[in-house]
Amino acid sequence: MSVSAMSGCDTAAIATRIKRMWCYNEAPVEFLYLQYRPCIIPAFIYLVFAHTMHLRRGGIMAGMHDFGFPASSAFPEEDASQDEWKKWTFVGLAVADAVLALAFLLVRVPPQVGEIVATVAFTVDTTIAMWIQRDTFHFMVLALAPVPLACVCISGIGIRRATLFPCLSMIFANLLAVSVTRGMCSAVLVVGLAMFPLLCFLHANSQHLRFRTLFDIQGSLAAEREATQALATMICDAVCWVAQDGDEILRSDKRLNELLGVGTEGCGSVGRRLSEFLPDEEKLRLRSITAAPPCGGEAGAVKLLPSTLRNLHGSLIQADIFVVDTRMEGQKWGFLLGFRVPFPVPLPPNVECIAEEGRYSVGPTHLASPASPREAMERSSNPDTLVSTYLPEPRMHACRREELEQAVVDGSTRLSFSPLECPQTRATMLAALDLVCKHARGGTLICIADAEAFRQVFGNRSGERGGVRPALRSSDEGYMTDRLRGVHVGDERFAAAFQEFTRHTADDRWPADHPDPSARGRPKDGALLLSKGGYSMKCAVKMIGLCPAATWRNMGTKHEAALGCAWAVPGSLVIVKSDRGSLHVLRRQGQDVNVYALEQSSSGLLHAL
Repeated sequence: MSVSAMSGCDTAAIATRIKRMWCYNEAPVEFLYLQYRPCIIPAFIYLVFAHTMHLRRGGIMAGMHDFGFPASSAFPEEDASQDEWKKWTFVGLAVADAVLALAFLLVRVPPQVGEIVATVAFTVDTTIAMWIQRDTFHFMVLALAPVPLACVCISGIGIRRATLFPCLSMIFANLLAVSVTRGMCSAVLVVGLAMFPLLCFLHANSQHLRFRTLFDIQGSLAAEREATQALATMICDAVCWVAQDGDEILRSDKRLNELLGVGTEGCGSVGRRLSEFLPDEEKLRLRSITAAPPCGGEAGAVKLLPSTLRNLHGSLIQADIFVVDTRMEGQKWGFLLGFRVPFPVPLPPNVECIAEEGRYSVGPTHLASPASPREAMERSSNPDTLVSTYLPEPRMHACRREELEQAVVDGSTRLSFSPLECPQTRATMLAALDLVCKHARGGTLICIADAEAFRQVFGNRSGERGGVRPALRSSDEGYMTDRLRGVHVGDERFAAAFQEFTRHTADDRWPADHPDPSARGRPKDGALLLSKGGYSMKCAVKMIGLCPAATWRNMGTKHEAALGCAWAVPGSLVIVKSDRGSLHVLRRQGQDVNVYALEQSSSGLLHAL
């Protein structure tokens, strides 16, 4: 390494070390700005008042002098022309400070900009005030009282040393220069003026140490809260923080919003009352825990409450509620609640339930005789048969296409359909629905979701065998995926390919004489996965390993796959059309899957949306 390179590295290392020493024990500028921002506007208002007083015979100090010292020849009046330009100078400063006060009041000023503006304004005002004092007496009063007091104040409010050092240095230099100009320079004065910025820096260091300690404590508390919530998330299905009254939800995760049926748009369950989602008997049981004093007189005690939730759709959900008491005097956070759902499928709203010790068991109406011999066989203990999985039915809605399209844009209370906030998702959903209605020649399945949501569910399982996670498998070796890659769902090329893909053939395969040799003999089977931007993620794909989410009676495997996809892929919208022509749109809302059956005309064709 050359000597110049080594000296460059040494210089950089020294500069880095000086920077670390210079900023030692300083909190981030954003945190410091929040501490002293409330002081900036009153300070500018005071400066406006001080400049206004300067219009009166030389300043606020002149007014104080007139109070205690009658006019005498010891302090001669200034020349009228000099007094005039000084007044206009102070008028300009007063207007500038008033504008800055309004700017800080009405506009969110960035922390770095606010810090620099405040120090520059203070330096300019102080410097001008020192140079324009009309006599030595007023200068001495200013140098001995207002300037030191103001410097001590600005040193202690939290302005960083890198910005504070030029400010104090400029004030010290001007104090020394004015003293020399007025013939007051002496060794005692120079030593006193040199001690002045040193004391200010010592005061600033002590304040920065205090602010850094405060910042570290707040960061530790926030990290502890996040770690506690992360730990609770590992053993619970959802978590939330509630206030000290044990009812108001201050913070919650998306899983709790889905569990309670409030959706993930906006604030979700934040600001709502937990009692809104509890039956009457459960409100009293939870209240008995949150109203009790901390166990053993210490916060942090954990209690388990077997309970039942009722989401906004009326479904009952059995849950174990872990209550962590974190109450401390002076803070709003009261309890950390963890919800563990032993049975993730909620009971439908029409189930008759019996309350017993915080649990709701199925009532006698579900112990009736089997409806058919096949059901009786399933209930029996015959080892030659397997019992079908019991799952609640999806929430069925019947609507016209116009009504569903309106719900996509504006939402619909009747259909329990919240509006799609993302413009891309909304446009893709409407385009895909129009594509299926106009160009589908047979059965089809389209799933629309964010690309990251698809990766989260299906991931990359190339070469993996025997796993339990859902996976994707192309049915045509990627032909349709390659054909529609980069083609928007609203494009005519997409519509033409989709129409060919859904057209029924004798063996449900592409014709052997198809113009494209890559398509010949390949299966016409599988779903189309679209991103929210309207481009294909995967086409003609089989979704393998999706767990059943509901019981959709009298429907086949394609509709079961649609249910599983709508349940598993977060924020997804699924369009499924049968070979007979029935068209459904599926969307998960909390713990329910809503199925929207589009009405058909008497001729069997769908109404236009």
